[in-house]
Amino acid sequence: MTRRTVLLVFGGESSEHDVSVASAHNVYAAMDPDRYNVLLCFIDKHGKWWLLDEWKEGDSLHGGRQILAALGTKSFVTLPGNDVIHPDVILPILHGKNGEDGTVQGLAQLSISQ
Repeated sequence: MTRRTVLLVFGGESSEHDVSVASAHNVYAAMDPDRYNVLLCFIDKHGKWWLLDEWKEGDSLHGGRQILAALGTKSFVTLPGNDVIHPDVILPILHGKNGEDGTVQGLAQLSISQ
């Protein structure tokens, strides 16, 4: 069976940032690594998207490489490095502003659909 690549998006700029992180941690812990290749995408409180190598606790969540949508290509790219990521699924675990108003879902639609 081929593992599906899931981009788990969490954090964000809203006042519910910490709730999103806690929710995403529970989702991440429940995902079967034999079935899913989970990529962690942390959105910091300033709106920057970060690709994490592993789950980290607390304020150390951000750092590493930024991740940017490459619209119309069904992919994201990292900075630095320009590595291309092709998720099969984007799973937003976001609350409040930009999480519950359709903003990130709209970006996902532009990013992975054709």
